[in-house]
Amino acid sequence: MMQDKVINILKGNPKAKRAKRKAQVEITLYDLGTDGVSVQVNGKEVWLAPSMERAEEDAKHRKERAEALGRTVSIDKF
Repeated sequence: MMQDKVINILKGNPKAKRAKRKAQVEITLYDLGTDGVSVQVNGKEVWLAPSMERAEEDAKHRKERAEALGRTVSIDKF
């Protein structure tokens, strides 16, 4: 009886599922003036670029990598 309980605990929850990643990636560039440009992926800041040109290059690179993984990517500039 006790052995069955231990085995069930070690097996874990059979109904638990792994969270899926979003198929959509949103890259947002916010111009902060003299402070630089905030590069955000799905609402999280990943880099503070010194200029809009560098931010656009970074966004393009991130877009290419995400598309290679089969994701849909959008880039917004503010």
